Amino acid sequence: MKFTETAIDNLDATTPEGLMQLLSKLCGQELQLPCSDPRAEGRCERCPECMNYRLLSTLSTSRKWSLSRFNQVLLLLNQPTISEHFFAKFFGAGGTEKSLKQGVIKFRGFAMLRFGNFRFAYKRLASKSDEDLERELRPYMAQPQELERKYISRLPREGEGLIKDIDRKKRWYLGYISGTKLLRDLASLLAVCCRLGRVSQAEIEDSLDKEKELDQQQKEQKKRLFRTRLKELAARDLSNWSSSVEDLEVQLRSMQEDVSQVQNIGWANTVAYLTSDYLDVYVATSMRESWEYESTVKFVQSVFADPDIEALRLGYFDPTLSFLKNRIDKGLVEGLMLKRADCTL
Repeated sequence: MKFTETAIDNLDATTPEGLMQLLSKLCGQELQLPCSDPRAEGRCERCPECMNYRLLSTLSTSRKWSLSRFNQVLLLLNQPTISEHFFAKFFGAGGTEKSLKQGVIKFRGFAMLRFGNFRFAYKRLASKSDEDLERELRPYMAQPQELERKYISRLPREGEGLIKDIDRKKRWYLGYISGTKLLRDLASLLAVCCRLGRVSQAEIEDSLDKEKELDQQQKEQKKRLFRTRLKELAARDLSNWSSSVEDLEVQLRSMQEDVSQVQNIGWANTVAYLTSDYLDVYVATSMRESWEYESTVKFVQSVFADPDIEALRLGYFDPTLSFLKNRIDKGLVEGLMLKRADCTL
């Protein structure tokens, strides 16, 4: 795996300032040696910091970096030293200025992939043995050819066909935010019917309590939406709605049946994802509008239909096919998916 950081490549690590900047990148915190004498103009050359800076100036001109010299610099900067295995893993047997910068870039790449934090990664890995480093950085330390063989050699999973497809135009029904739009529309229709005298408020609320398709939380949500809409329509003239209420009711009821069917499929898909024997890629998104679902569908399909990626038999989580009833469940599942997946897209 190859990483690049132009800002590090451009550093001059043969100067004390450049070397401190480079090691700041490695250690994950800003490293400096300012003079501690407030009366001195420039450097006093007597305080511990100035003496350390003087030695650092000499060490920074080194043409060949060994483990002992590298650790000497780290001690001057009050940082934990590194093990021989860490040095060999990232800097090789002996480093020039160029290999020193390449090693820092390599470390930061793996640190971000594995931990997402440079300081934590440095403190955790600096003293590790070769075996521990391999374990900590797995699977990112594996060679591309090794990973490719691992994925391509997989047999088809027994449950590979358990994820059911859903019409692209209807996938927005699965959003815990976007899916509630239908509830608001139904609540508005019920409020209009109530204001026109077609049915009483008590009858509507009683019918909502008896709906078998909804759980208690959904029933309460629907009643709250209905009461709010009824209050908002209290002062409005709705006489011109009489001729269209029946048509609207037919359309919304049909849509409600579609939503129920789609959400049942989405819930079954979520269970299939959670019980899958492996999950390589988690696709993380935030979708609220129908067009966001359609756009995500197009993106996900284009990525995993790529011949090179398709050949790897990757197991991936498609968020446009999964349904969860609320943000709490969604957050818990997302945390689990992130923990299981080798890659997040």
